[in-house]
Amino acid sequence: MTKSDNALKEATINGIILAGGLSSRFGMCKSLIELDKQSLLKITFELLSEYCKKVLVSCREEKKIADYPCLYDNEVCYAPISGIYTALEYFQTPVIVLSCDLPFMDRETIQKLIDARNTAVQEQENLLMTTFRHEGTDFIEALVSIYEVSAMPLLRKALDEKKYALWKVIPEENRKHITTSHIVPFFNINYQQDLEKAKEIKVLQKTLNTKVLLNSSAKKKKRWG
Repeated sequence: MTKSDNALKEATINGIILAGGLSSRFGMCKSLIELDKQSLLKITFELLSEYCKKVLVSCREEKKIADYPCLYDNEVCYAPISGIYTALEYFQTPVIVLSCDLPFMDRETIQKLIDARNTAVQEQENLLMTTFRHEGTDFIEALVSIYEVSAMPLLRKALDEKKYALWKVIPEENRKHITTSHIVPFFNINYQQDLEKAKEIKVLQKTLNTKVLLNSSAKKKKRWG
């Protein structure tokens, strides 16, 4: 646990994993999909737990996920905005939001998000959201973000008006953007073919890691004879 992680927990920022969608494109509950013998939910829950005082899984009461602490989303719509609003209402603290279908989300990305938020909250008035924006496309990762409690009125208004696009709900002037050119951490699984692609990426990562370890070992042997 790093110094920044401890500071975050002391600041009482909590985490929510969004797993309340219909998963209609994939055909089954995505949170239970396994990659390398671990469910996507387990991967995400363990990662987020390193940084947050408490982590809950946002889901429907009728689709409660066993073995995980759940926060029931009882809004009418099945959109991420409802899970985020419910989490902010429950915790009454800033909330780190991750969707449940991000198999390659990593510590470096989460740390960047945390650090940017902690800086921006001191410097930027009316900060409601800290998120990543992709270089070239300007696409924002609304489901890899930190939302402030002060965003609740806008989220409530949007829910009442059935306007669910988060990038439209939170004005640009109220967002802190972290420009990124990285793609893999944000790779998400929507379709069966995405899972197959994720498996290919996982194999490639293992191969590259093995090569790095072998190269490092060879250099040490050469250094010490």
